[in-house]
Amino acid sequence: MSRQREQRLQAIYDAFDARNYKGAIKLSNAAIQKYPDQPVFKTLKAVALDRTGKSAEALQLVDEILSLAPPDDHVLNMLLLVLKPAKRAADLQQAYETACSKEPNNTELLQGLFGCHVRSFNFQAQQQVAMKLNKTHPNELYQWWVITSLALQAHEAAANAAVAANHSTERRGTPAAGGGTSNGGATAAGGGLGADKLLQLAEAMAGRLLSKHTGCCPPSWECAMLYLGLLQAQGKYDAALSALRGPLFRSFSLSAERREAEAALLLAKGDLAAAAAAYGQAIQDQPDDWALLLLYLDCLLPGTACSLPAISSNAVAQMLTGIEAGTTPGTVVGGLEALVAKLSTGEAATSVEDGITQAESLLLKLPTTAPTESSSSSPSSTATDPASQPQQSSNTSTPNGQDNNEVNNSDDNSSGHIGSKQLPLLRGPALAVVELTKRRLQLGLASQQDLADAILQYHDK
Repeated sequence: MSRQREQRLQAIYDAFDARNYKGAIKLSNAAIQKYPDQPVFKTLKAVALDRTGKSAEALQLVDEILSLAPPDDHVLNMLLLVLKPAKRAADLQQAYETACSKEPNNTELLQGLFGCHVRSFNFQAQQQVAMKLNKTHPNELYQWWVITSLALQAHEAAANAAVAANHSTERRGTPAAGGGTSNGGATAAGGGLGADKLLQLAEAMAGRLLSKHTGCCPPSWECAMLYLGLLQAQGKYDAALSALRGPLFRSFSLSAERREAEAALLLAKGDLAAAAAAYGQAIQDQPDDWALLLLYLDCLLPGTACSLPAISSNAVAQMLTGIEAGTTPGTVVGGLEALVAKLSTGEAATSVEDGITQAESLLLKLPTTAPTESSSSSPSSTATDPASQPQQSSNTSTPNGQDNNEVNNSDDNSSGHIGSKQLPLLRGPALAVVELTKRRLQLGLASQQDLADAILQYHDK
């Protein structure tokens, strides 16, 4: 019976692969008659009905399956194909909860329930499921799920505290600074714990897990970035920098990513001089990264900082959890805006004139074209093996009396590039020169004509 069942399932899957949904419905009906107690065939029929535009019939069949709550993650997960387009994905949660009550140690069902809570943004519930998963099936992955859930609850608590403080300030008409509710006072998330306590708990758990990676296997990049984000959210910038330069060093396979993360931490700390130096090193590895170029100019010329789009670079976006440890009620809760605020209030790395000179010096050093494999291998390719070439005397001439070397040179000039394509241009460095001129204009150190000339030079390149 099992073999016949598998053959029927394979036939239905083949019909789906061929987009023969009517055939899949026909095969499903036959299988349902043969195996009326197997919900997988009803589920496949519901998906096929939905694909043929019969959504009402599909949802009716889905409701029937949901009422049974079969303890089969494969079946429940397929129901999402019908429920999600109908904006009823939340209906799947109850079925997963019932199925988990029938088989409380089923890893696949618990993972499916965790996914339901993730889709519904129920951070506390997803933490509880992750803890149960780790208890029944100990795994470091589930522990990181717990840590991520705690970080999300901390963000929610801090955001709720800020919103509540804003509403209170608007009602009273008085500033909230000083005697308002702090982040730690938010109890809407985390089971009554405030954002500060949640962050401390998440940091402690993450630190214990990372301490186990002392051998040849470093922690993953995602785990390292999460830990750095937890430290940054609490204002522990020095600790984050020490971890980045120490035990987490090998988690970054690319030196450019590590330098970018270090620069982001220095910027969040408010050390614009060190941040500018770190961004300068990162730019030399990634000269066409527009976000890095703008942030570099922001650090050198903080009075002209306007880089909300630039701060969304990968390292910064991954590290930020949207929380600031000392967020005052009524102010923005962390995030990208907080970094812009630090740029506007932090001390300039140098004087304006020195900052402009430093920026110009770096931009002039940046390459204007991207290296390619053909260009990097061109020196070796120009040297040919004498044994592989026809042996000719140096004074061999063509019938018209022209030397062979001259013929070869003329061919090279006519073809433009031998064995390589034209190198792609890097627009970032050239456009950064225009951006620098625009900022000089904002500071009163350049004229409109200077900006126009810079734009024309950019287009000429």
